[in-house]
Amino acid sequence: MPTAARTILSVFATFAVGGQQVRFAALANRYGPRYRHLIVAMDGNDACRERLSPSLDVSFPSVPIRKGATLANLRAFRRFLG
Repeated sequence: MPTAARTILSVFATFAVGGQQVRFAALANRYGPRYRHLIVAMDGNDACRERLSPSLDVSFPSVPIRKGATLANLRAFRRFLG
């Protein structure tokens, strides 16, 4: 009996094409369908998504955050995770 894919939440300041994001994409592609990915790009830039295999279960939920609003942002993430 196959086991359900585990969900991994990854939060990036940006998911623009860059070193950290490219490494993440390579790892996600390598591990394939074993994991379901939720990727939050805090600035809304998800340009590196083009490096993710279309066969992956990936979503980019929007978490409403504002620069400099630390407590409000914390509450927004808690609501998202709740």
